[in-house]
Amino acid sequence: MMVSYKMLVRCFDEVGLQPFNFDLVVCDKVHRLKNAANKTSSLLSPLNTNRKVLLTGTPVQNDLKEFFTLADFVNSCILGSLSAFRRIFEEPIVALQQPECDEDTREIGEGCASELAHLISQFVLRRTQEVMNAHLPPRVESVIFCKPIYIQIELYFSLLDSSAVRSILSSTHCGNKPLSFILALRKHIINFLHQRCNH
Repeated sequence: MMVSYKMLVRCFDEVGLQPFNFDLVVCDKVHRLKNAANKTSSLLSPLNTNRKVLLTGTPVQNDLKEFFTLADFVNSCILGSLSAFRRIFEEPIVALQQPECDEDTREIGEGCASELAHLISQFVLRRTQEVMNAHLPPRVESVIFCKPIYIQIELYFSLLDSSAVRSILSSTHCGNKPLSFILALRKHIINFLHQRCNH
């Protein structure tokens, strides 16, 4: 099953994921999960799954608290509790980064940073663009047209009969009408799915 974070939050109870055991959960754009208190994280964390994979193109190690949240999400308890992580790793590493830190503080901080780097190397795979380019084939784009299913046809026809489309067609403004249609269709689909989830 593929689902956006927004749709997961909106329709979580209706989809009924809780009783299932998933072999694998893959989360893209995981900077959206960097706060353990947010709704998406609280719904995904309890899911029964054998493996979790988090994907991001955004650096996540710049803020150690956010990094802890993601590490704990994917590999629970490997870094201990948040309070222990802060005491053992975050505070010495942050102290190391201060311009006025003395030699003892620097030595302790570097030791903690090295130990943390060793721990996270067990479950973090970092690949720069230069590394990836050497292993990836040339990019090829394919445009595939698929026959719409019944529910899609129903959506398109109901959109064509909507006030949003009539307004776009009657407008004398020479703006980007195709984009207006796409945005109207997107809004129409979201409203349609929202109504389905509420029934």
